[in-house]
Amino acid sequence: MKKDRYIIPYWVNSYKLIICIDENIGFSNKKGNLFMRRANKEIKGKEKIMFILNHASICRIAFNDLPYPYIVPVHFVCEKSHFYFHSACEGRKIDLIKKDGKICFETDQQVEIIPNENACNFETKYESVIGTGISMMVNDEIEKKRAMLRLMEKYTGKDKWEIPPEALKKTTVIKVNILDVTGKSSGY
Repeated sequence: MKKDRYIIPYWVNSYKLIICIDENIGFSNKKGNLFMRRANKEIKGKEKIMFILNHASICRIAFNDLPYPYIVPVHFVCEKSHFYFHSACEGRKIDLIKKDGKICFETDQQVEIIPNENACNFETKYESVIGTGISMMVNDEIEKKRAMLRLMEKYTGKDKWEIPPEALKKTTVIKVNILDVTGKSSGY
């Protein structure tokens, strides 16, 4: 059975971007989608991009705000086509999610500066992922608790936790449905 798919074209500067929303993440390396200027550094495999998303410790999320974007680093846990992070129940981040929900995110790992004897010839060794998504608060208590347990497991290595109901009430869990993602690597 074929799933519904929504195509959303829009323009950024002079580039036409196309986002395909379905159960799969849009990996952008085709004509008409986002493209990478340094194609030799592009991570083309979905598995490698998912590996980076699953192993990076911090995700930086930029929210739409005026007159400037608002960016925050968060702990997160990634699943197939979405990821979760947690927050206090109120504040600027929550207000922006309620207002718009559109986000851009970035994560990186294994960052190392490679020095050189000559100025301006330093290099950086890294793996990074940048993407866009739609963020929303998780209202279902079972999904919220499961996301918190997955976060605890990722950051502690232990899978047996009891989340007190009062702690769960004081925490907001946000789900980001990933729309589009690219990966970039240098020195690997």
